[in-house]
Amino acid sequence: KTIDFPTSCSAHLLLAEGGDGKSSLCSSLVNAINKKTKTNVSKNAVLLRIDEIREKISIDVASNFRITNVFDIYDLFSLLLGKRDSSISYPKISKNEFEVSVFCGNLVVVIDGLDELYSVFQDRFDKEAFLKSIQSLNDQLGESSVILTSRGNIFEENVFSIGDMQVCYLQGFNRNECEQYFSKRLGRLEDGVSLQKKCKDNVKSLIDATKVERVSPFVVDLIANIITEHKGGVEEENYSLKGKPYPSNTDFKDKVVYHVL
Repeated sequence: KTIDFPTSCSAHLLLAEGGDGKSSLCSSLVNAINKKTKTNVSKNAVLLRIDEIREKISIDVASNFRITNVFDIYDLFSLLLGKRDSSISYPKISKNEFEVSVFCGNLVVVIDGLDELYSVFQDRFDKEAFLKSIQSLNDQLGESSVILTSRGNIFEENVFSIGDMQVCYLQGFNRNECEQYFSKRLGRLEDGVSLQKKCKDNVKSLIDATKVERVSPFVVDLIANIITEHKGGVEEENYSLKGKPYPSNTDFKDKVVYHVL
């Protein structure tokens, strides 16, 4: 809905920790936009995943390249990734085609992992100029065409000075959403009922042990993988955290690590 009609929102900034589902959500969103159906919006989308270029950025590139707008990020992808690289997610179109599509409001640009880009470029990532460029695009087009994700708010207080940028937070799965996930993933398996129960018990033990209300989708997926692969091969009590003394279990991540081990 946020990209279906003209809006005063210049961009959407999606914040979440690692494993909370940012990349999966971005991929699903881009696929949904690009899938042409009668009910779909009349736009295309491009996904720029920073992790696809992170390891390819040399010291020379990082020292001589400057990020001030969306077009600079697209230029960086074009510079570092060849046309024959089948793993790249961004479309193999020219810079002019990309710019025209953005200016015309026909292209939704999704940039996944902005914090990783900032960690490489640091002061050569002009955060203020980047935000102003996004706002300028929206002033011209009146459409929300940019979606950003980050593990932390790299813009800090600057993002709140851009009054028309919407900041959203992914908070993970609650108990009901965990059960829905297990039901959808395991429900059709021959022993799906028993596997779902084991998964639910494991999630409950994690939540009870750490006193959190939500669980990272990555952890939920990990639990499902472990239980599905082992099925009945491991003693039931080995999966539980209840009554297991472990001095390092001071926070949620420690509990997850011990739970997996």
